[in-house]
Amino acid sequence: MKKNENDEPFDSWEQLFAVYDDIEPNPEIPHRVIEKMRRNELKSARRAKARRVWKYVASGAVACGLCLAVVLPITLSSQKPIIYGIDETTIVHLEDFDQFQKENNVSFHYFESVSFMKDSIWVKEKLAYIYQSCFLFREDSMEQLQLYVVLMPNAVFEFQDGFKNLNKSESVGDIKLRYSESKSETGFTYKAEFSYEQYTYYLQIDSSDQSPTAIEYYVNLLLN
Repeated sequence: MKKNENDEPFDSWEQLFAVYDDIEPNPEIPHRVIEKMRRNELKSARRAKARRVWKYVASGAVACGLCLAVVLPITLSSQKPIIYGIDETTIVHLEDFDQFQKENNVSFHYFESVSFMKDSIWVKEKLAYIYQSCFLFREDSMEQLQLYVVLMPNAVFEFQDGFKNLNKSESVGDIKLRYSESKSETGFTYKAEFSYEQYTYYLQIDSSDQSPTAIEYYVNLLLN
């Protein structure tokens, strides 16, 4: 390429500085830079805050998990019924149910008749249940009754094994009960379980005759 004789020598640095001096600075540029820096700072602060929040959430979740791991088994174990064998109980024979209720601040129903046996059963010096055995006449026939009144909550006793197969249900007034009837060597046996007020009652009736109304009759007699 042929050089033009009128062209002056090119001084790149001087021309660059000249060009730079001719440029007028944009007053908005510093503000934009500062604004961008502020935005970046806000984003960083938000990210840091979010990390702290998640850290607290994670820590709280771990703490809750540890509490549940400790408390839940204890709660479940406390709700599980305790089974007491006959060798863990103490039997105390009673003379009068009314006097016994006053002395122990309890109130339950029983058959007001000459009882063959009246017992209070205790577990570790705590009142567990009441047992009554008596004979009653109904429709010219004598029937033996056995009554259990469970006073101790969250407990299971050996006598309840005899009331497991209660495969029928009915209502006597407002009371819902489960019951069974079976033939025995001496006649018929009726068993029933129901809750009344704050206690659970177990009733066994041994009769020489078959009587579908035996349970209803004796439940009404007991509670009324």
